[in-house]
This record gives sequence, structure tokens and C-alpha cells, in this order.
Amino acid sequence: MKQKNFVVLLLSICMCGCVRNHTISKPICSEDNIMFRNKNQNEELFPFTKNADEYGDGKVEQMFDEAMNEEDPIKAIKKYDEIITSYPDYSSDAYVFRGSRKRDMGNLSGALQDFNEAIILDPSSELAYVAHAYLMEDLGNLSEAISDYDEAIRLNPKNSNTYYIRGLLKYNMEDPTGSMDDFNVAIFLNPDFELAYYNRGLLKLCIDDMSGAYSDFSEAIRLDPNYTGAYINRGILKYNMDDTFGALSDFNQAVHSNPDCANAYFNRAAYYEDMAKNEKDKVKKAEFKAKAKSDTEMASKLEKETIDK
Repeated sequence: MKQKNFVVLLLSICMCGCVRNHTISKPICSEDNIMFRNKNQNEELFPFTKNADEYGDGKVEQMFDEAMNEEDPIKAIKKYDEIITSYPDYSSDAYVFRGSRKRDMGNLSGALQDFNEAIILDPSSELAYVAHAYLMEDLGNLSEAISDYDEAIRLNPKNSNTYYIRGLLKYNMEDPTGSMDDFNVAIFLNPDFELAYYNRGLLKLCIDDMSGAYSDFSEAIRLDPNYTGAYINRGILKYNMDDTFGALSDFNQAVHSNPDCANAYFNRAAYYEDMAKNEKDKVKKAEFKAKAKSDTEMASKLEKETIDK
């Protein structure tokens, strides 16, 4: 089998500054970056905010709304202080949101105190356990993070996001079976969960289930037609299935969906390089080489721009 030079994108999102080079004959798993837990992505799943009108008290709603929309973290923390002091019945949520602001500022000990207090005040708060779990991951206490996710799931067994995030953590704890189980449940609860399909596809690559990975990447693309990582990985699979036209189509879509992603250009360049190696017509060979050179230069430029930021 001829060798194919591709950069396998094993991230939940396109991390354009993180490029890995491999000479491979099929997509591979890279233990240092598969299923990278992206902080911003996780907090889109659990944003640590609520609709202020959920509180049922006009003054409290106004105070929460002001605190949640305050861009200055110091001012936001002061607003949560006021809620905690003036409205103790709502203080559990205020501790969670205040702790989240402290965590964003790097005050992990202060965040831990707030999340612990939120759980003491309301042991049934799913959000408090998830917030505590995130912090435990930050602190490297992964087993306690798993326990927190377990409790959050016990409190709300129908939240697909918690299963998904726990699945990511289980993989990084070298529990691929548990990770697969959690991704399966997340998809069962939310059949439109493109992130879960994509990461399950990555996991299937690691157990050599190429057809299963192909199906999951395709479903992720159906749900999100701009899913750059899914196009890249499916393109690699297609190329290894000798579907060169389909592979190029996916690499083109990857570039189109995210023109600032260095990995998209690197993979398309690798495709052109391999096509040039196997092309006997001199004119076509030169065309492939020129396209490979152009994409490689663009990828290097984007990578440098990301590093310089």
C-alpha cells in the first residue's frame, strides 16, 4: 500500500495553530491530542448562566441579569456578592456563577470555595456539580471530576451534554469503552449532537472501525455542513478507500468551511503530493506539485500567524 502523508485532525474543533505531521497509510489516533477538551466549547454546553426570568422575583431577576451581562469580572463578582447577601434563597446559583467568574480570572481556590458552597446549599444542583467537575479537571483531579459528572447525571439523566463531556474525560483517562458508552448515550438522548458523532468517529478510528468512523463523520457533516474536522478525517478515509475524487471534494470543503485552518491546507497539500507521486503525465504531475506547494505555503503562513498572535 502506498504511503499517504496527512495531518490527522483529532480535535473536536479546528485548532488551527496545532499541527501534527504524520506519514500514514490510514487515519491514526494521537494520544496527545485526541478529543481535546476545549474550555470554551464545554461552557457552550454548560454556559453557567440562566435566563434571569427563571427566578420569579423581579428584583432578583434584574440583579442576575445585570451580573450575567457584566463584562468586567470584578464588577460581576460584586453583583453576585450582593445577591448572596440580600437573597440567600438564590445564593446557590450565585455561588456557581461567581465561582465561574473567579475561575476565568485564575482564582481557582476562590472558585473551589464557591462551588463547594453551592453544593452544600443545594445538593440537587446539577450545574454546581458540573462546575465543580470542570475545576477538578483544571486541577488534575480527574477521578473526582468523574464523580461529579456521575452525580450530575444521577440528578439529570437526560442531559446529553453531561454524558458527552464525561465521555471525553473517560477517553483521556484511558477508558475508551466507557467513553464509547457515554458517546452512545449522548447520541441516543440527542440524535442531532454533531460533536458527539464526530468524537465517536475519532474513537472508532482508534479501534480500526473505519466504516463506523466514516458513518459518524458523515452524520456530523449532515448536521453541520461546515464541520472542518469531519471533512478532513472523512477525506483521509476516502483516500484510503481509493476514492480520490471524493477525498479531494472533502478536502476542498474543509478549506471552504474554514479558510483560516492550517490543517485543512496541509491535508489537501498532502493529497496533491501523493497524486503527483503516482501521476505519470508530466503536465498533470507539475500541476499537482504546484497545487501542493501553494497549499503548503498557505498552511505555513496561517500557522505562523496563529503562533504570532
